[in-house]
Amino acid sequence: MPDDLGTTLEILRRNYEDLDSSKSDEQLRHNMQNFLASVNSLVAHSYRIAGEHEETEEWEVEQKMRELQELLDGI
Repeated sequence: MPDDLGTTLEILRRNYEDLDSSKSDEQLRHNMQNFLASVNSLVAHSYRIAGEHEETEEWEVEQKMRELQELLDGI
């Protein structure tokens, strides 16, 4: 799976164009498989981005809690 979202989207776009220009049933099946694989890659990439965002939020919450505790300890 490509790490870069732009690359993932470019692959998806190219696979869609290939699918749209299929001339035979065999070519259509092959291009459909490639297109669906690129959709799956995009979904996986999206889940990974969401997971990274969640981890960042958790870290920020923990950091704010430590800062708050330090302020309370200083009172």
